Amino acid sequence: MPLWVPLTTQQSRDYLAIHVGGKLADYPELAEMVRNKTLDVESVVKEGGTCDPAAFMKFVINAKSRTRPTISTDLGADCGGYASSGAYVWTIDMPVFERDWRAAIPTISARPTSFWPKLYLDAETLADATHIAVRSSFGVKELAYLTPLPRAAMVRCTRNGDLIVEGGGPAGT
Repeated sequence: MPLWVPLTTQQSRDYLAIHVGGKLADYPELAEMVRNKTLDVESVVKEGGTCDPAAFMKFVINAKSRTRPTISTDLGADCGGYASSGAYVWTIDMPVFERDWRAAIPTISARPTSFWPKLYLDAETLADATHIAVRSSFGVKELAYLTPLPRAAMVRCTRNGDLIVEGGGPAGT
């Protein structure tokens, strides 16, 4: 079983949209994946509702399911304690920029709060983005990618402080 559910770029856009403004029923491909239990969504979304970005980020952080499409990372050098546990620690270099939620996703109806996570896209709007990430604004400073990471974006890998790999993968991968 995979560690996460890889989605296409459009599916990743739709996945975020159903959590913060759209309805699962409006996205038949994702709805079918949820029915088949091959994709997990926040419980209120399963029931036909939406959540705000803060509830979505909490779902991402707390999800232990292997049927979620997010790749979670930590912004600190200790990687949430994983760096000292013998885990491989990757340095990722992605072309994403912080965006305003309401400008990037016009369907959001919730009012912004200080608990909303930061939204990172490589375009001005979600509709045009090919790289999508969210970063928590409370507790753990976790950055979760909703889109797959290109191998070229993984620029360095260490384990127990020792350099394993430096430089991204082959171009275009």
